[in-house]
Amino acid sequence: MYRTAALLLALLALALWAPVAQGWLVPAPAAARATRTALYMGAGDGRTKKGKMRKKSRGNSRPKPKREDRPAPGPGPSAKAPEPELKPVVAEEAPAPEPEPEPVVAEEAPAAEPAAEPEAAPAGPLSIQDDVAAQMKVAMKARETAKLTALRGIKAALTTAMKESNAETLSDAEAVPVLRKLAKQRSESIESYKSAGADDRAASEQAELDLISQWLPQLATEETVTGWAQEVIAATGASSPAEMGKVMGMLMKDHKDEMDGKMAQQIVKNLLVGA
Repeated sequence: MYRTAALLLALLALALWAPVAQGWLVPAPAAARATRTALYMGAGDGRTKKGKMRKKSRGNSRPKPKREDRPAPGPGPSAKAPEPELKPVVAEEAPAPEPEPEPVVAEEAPAAEPAAEPEAAPAGPLSIQDDVAAQMKVAMKARETAKLTALRGIKAALTTAMKESNAETLSDAEAVPVLRKLAKQRSESIESYKSAGADDRAASEQAELDLISQWLPQLATEETVTGWAQEVIAATGASSPAEMGKVMGMLMKDHKDEMDGKMAQQIVKNLLVGA
């Protein structure tokens, strides 16, 4: 009896458990799988940012299906023809009255222009030092490099002489000996370059010598220097070339800035040899 009851209970449990086991072990049919809701993420999910960008809804609203049953726009059988527009009637404006002619007024004669004031005459010729500075500005504007270099050398020599004398300016009498020294240096350089065959360097020194010579007083001629030498020889009583130093000393003391020393030396030598 107990065995029969246990067997019946076992059969009942097996009958109840069989459908459940069948759903676990046997795969569901395709129709059942199709009804299941698929879960997506990323661009495939329309609820995410990437999904909305893919569907081009941009999150404002979900895309709506197109309505194909809507009739195309166009005039139907009951459409009315458009009524013509009525143009407003504009009253013609009355012509404007012609302007009255203006009275003719005689033109006044132009006032006489005041006479131009005469330009003030220059205060006087520039000193050598100021003239060198003025020519430097002109050469700088004209971009004359060679002339500007020579003028700078002259200005440097004048400035050095001014510092040696502890003076604020340099008079023309003080500037002439400085310029003579520069002229002598250029003359010696010209002879050296010509003897060495450097004609281009000699031409450059000659240009500087010509520039310096414009501020030097004109030297005495050979006849004038000969007369001065004869006077000094007669005053000293010199009669031989051995006394040439005494004659040249007195001659240079009286006429140093008025003659060429080299020419004076040659004249004195010739006079003492022929005495």
